[in-house]
Amino acid sequence: MVAPHKRHTAKHLKIKTTDINSPIQRTIPSFENTINEKEGVNTEAMATFTFADISFEKIEKLKPFLLKCYEICLINGANQLREKYLPLSYEIELQKLKRIIVNKSICLND
Repeated sequence: MVAPHKRHTAKHLKIKTTDINSPIQRTIPSFENTINEKEGVNTEAMATFTFADISFEKIEKLKPFLLKCYEICLINGANQLREKYLPLSYEIELQKLKRIIVNKSICLND
């Protein structure tokens, strides 16, 4: 007869080693669902600037225009975009990429 605590431990170890390809679990339940409006705008602005290869410092020059157009400035400065939203956007894109390529054969050529 196996002691109950050993059965539970063995089950835990088995579950932990079964799914190596699963996305990294974060303390934030879901990046895309928990981002409030301001964070969403900042994440989108950062992604757009990165895609367009525009320096984050340019956001400072665009802020007056955005204020005039939207009456509320939801976009943060270059430093906060770089420190907070670039890693967040990177993680979101990495998780999307993992979902796309999981269990698929990939050929890399140089």
